[in-house]
Amino acid sequence: MSTDTFRRHTRARVDAATHRAFASLPTRSRRRELFERLLLVARRRSTQQVQALRNFVDFAHERVRDPESWTGASGHPLCVVDSLASHLFGRYATPRFLASAWFGDRTSAAIVRRRWFIAHARGQRFRSLDLPFGMTRQMEHVFLRTPDHVDIDRALRRAEVLGLGGALELVDAILATRLAEQFDDWERWRVALAWLVRCGDAVDLGQVSPLVDYLHANLRAIDLRGRSFASVMRLVDAWHARLAQVRSPFLRWRRAGWNGLTIEAASGELRRAEWTIVELLDSRALVDEGRRLRHCVSTYAQRCASGRSSIWSLRHRWCDDDATRSLLTIEVRPDTKRIVQIRTYANGQPARWQLELVRAWAEREGLSGATA
Repeated sequence: MSTDTFRRHTRARVDAATHRAFASLPTRSRRRELFERLLLVARRRSTQQVQALRNFVDFAHERVRDPESWTGASGHPLCVVDSLASHLFGRYATPRFLASAWFGDRTSAAIVRRRWFIAHARGQRFRSLDLPFGMTRQMEHVFLRTPDHVDIDRALRRAEVLGLGGALELVDAILATRLAEQFDDWERWRVALAWLVRCGDAVDLGQVSPLVDYLHANLRAIDLRGRSFASVMRLVDAWHARLAQVRSPFLRWRRAGWNGLTIEAASGELRRAEWTIVELLDSRALVDEGRRLRHCVSTYAQRCASGRSSIWSLRHRWCDDDATRSLLTIEVRPDTKRIVQIRTYANGQPARWQLELVRAWAEREGLSGATA
């Protein structure tokens, strides 16, 4: 893509986002007037995402300053949005990564996180807010020093594991699972995470993902006290074997709002190959994917049927042969438009070239989080 083409594409996306923002606001309203003021200020002093400006408008009643008195900022969009959000709503400095709350759609969870930003910018201790789990003083200390590239939900889980004494390598393994964005039943998960931290060097980081899936299904039934990591992994293996034999009710669900991907190219063997990313739309397809790649994606059927997850498969076939081979499985959270898991055979890590295909697809479809 040439520089001119990229600029035209960017302008078109910004124009479309601006139109959607205006359409969501009542005509001749104070909120619409504020949005127009924010756009004018932003265009004069910086370049930033229109979506964040639209999200500011929802909290017009929380403003402590007018947009026109903002001195401006430049650089990465996170820096600019952090500066403007702090000016509009804050009285005290906040960690810059918290400004990521202003990006994205206006879901109930996103609105809660924007309220956290405002409350903390007004001087409230972060651990005193209505968080999805109990935060200790040590966890709060870690959380407020989160690097800029980490979003808020992952920062919460990262702070929890580090606050329990876990290593950064363990944090990375946990953030590659559903625990990166799910906080249900936090007290039981706190016990499980503390046990995992105590296992120390005995933990096989490559097995953390299947372990988390097993615990998610059995958290209320298993007692981890006195168990070694190896003994629990034997339970995980047995559970996987049972899953392969179980016949579950057939479920079908609607397509998500994204398109698949097809790429055809010559391979090193001078045969033409085709790579596709396709959505799995029923429980039978999940079972088949799980058997091909030896993981437990079949347990995600209820999540897909309820719209909490969308599962996709990266597949390969030779163009002179109809047989396809699954290479890896992708989980997307529809509410956040974020890729939360990428897993290949036996819950392994994808190759770099596989990740590049997923990233190209994610960028085209407006998805974030395309990392292993």
